[in-house]
Amino acid sequence: MSCPLNHSFGMRVLRSTLFLGATVVLQNGFTFAKEIETNIEQHHCTAMVCVPASIEVIYRQMQERFAEIIGRFRYIEFGAGSASVDMKKKLLALLPHTRLFNTWALRRHVALCS
Repeated sequence: MSCPLNHSFGMRVLRSTLFLGATVVLQNGFTFAKEIETNIEQHHCTAMVCVPASIEVIYRQMQERFAEIIGRFRYIEFGAGSASVDMKKKLLALLPHTRLFNTWALRRHVALCS
């Protein structure tokens, strides 16, 4: 999980994940691309939750390895804002097997599905 726990989005994700009995891996910020790869390998992470700005930073940090590493996730959920149109297009092209959800405000919006 790469979103602040003091934000309602982070708390909602944490509560619902624990309620379902799943494991939450808290990452030390979103600016450490290598830590994401390590968490996927060590903890067998299958999803990532983040704010839109996080995925943009991760994309810049990973560059050519982005699709290989992030493409391992079954889904990515963005919250607390909308991802840019350019980033959505990049993600759809680079991650054809990863479901993308943009949840924002009080209702759930499925903005992208692969």
